[in-house]
Amino acid sequence: MPDTAAIGEAFADLRETLALDGFALSWKLSEETRANGEIAAGSASCADCLVPAPVLEAILRTPLSATPFELAEVRLP
Repeated sequence: MPDTAAIGEAFADLRETLALDGFALSWKLSEETRANGEIAAGSASCADCLVPAPVLEAILRTPLSATPFELAEVRLP
């Protein structure tokens, strides 16, 4: 199994960006190399700041392309 630390590193910049708008990004593996992303809204989140799911999926896929992982799905609040 590939090192899952690569997923955290790939999502680090996006995690920081989302945190500025009150969101948290987490992930878990659904299969050996498929990651599920989840966006959670904090109490001070900016609902208008979150892009639509298809756009967010494209954003998440980009940094994962440099790893052995791929995005399975992303869940939004």
